Amino acid sequence: MTVILRSDNRPAEPATWDRPADRARASAESSYAAIRANTDLTPTAMQRGLAKAYMNSKATIDTLAGNAGVETAVTLAAAKRAVYGIDDLTKRMTPAEQTATQQSFRDAQQRAAALSTESEALGLLDTANNVGDELLARAIGNQALTSFTGWPSVSEQYLADRPDKAAAWQQLTELGRPAGAATLFEFAVPRPGELAGLSDGQLTALADS
Repeated sequence: MTVILRSDNRPAEPATWDRPADRARASAESSYAAIRANTDLTPTAMQRGLAKAYMNSKATIDTLAGNAGVETAVTLAAAKRAVYGIDDLTKRMTPAEQTATQQSFRDAQQRAAALSTESEALGLLDTANNVGDELLARAIGNQALTSFTGWPSVSEQYLADRPDKAAAWQQLTELGRPAGAATLFEFAVPRPGELAGLSDGQLTALADS
């Protein structure tokens, strides 16, 4: 399989109108056209054929939508962990060291949560960076990134010193953006006009008749 890369060497996004759901819709439209062109079919048989093609297309696209939802949730959880977690610090530690580090991180988070101003947070971040207290620095950075009031100077300095965290934050930000029209309608299943007014239950019965 050939993977197309963008100028930044990341895999290119699939063409907007060539996603699996788009191909499923195109296949359904081809089926509808073939059924409508079959002059040997009675109106009832044509409607039955359209119902069967529509329900098959809907089942395929519904499955794709479910899989995409699971994938998105997993991706979002991984992005949050990459931003706020310390897995990169603990992955080579012994279990005992991991437990101790996680406890120290919780302590650092409590200390960061007690900060009340941006200048106070910025000063403590400078101190943490200067003495190499990465756990405290991350706790302060996380507090800044999640602060409702916003501590932009703290966030900017924290991420500027940590390119991996900056990249993870960018990914998390992109995942949180509202979906565009193309994405919102990615899993839409247009119904043939001949089936207007029928419920999914009626269509299922018609397709199976």
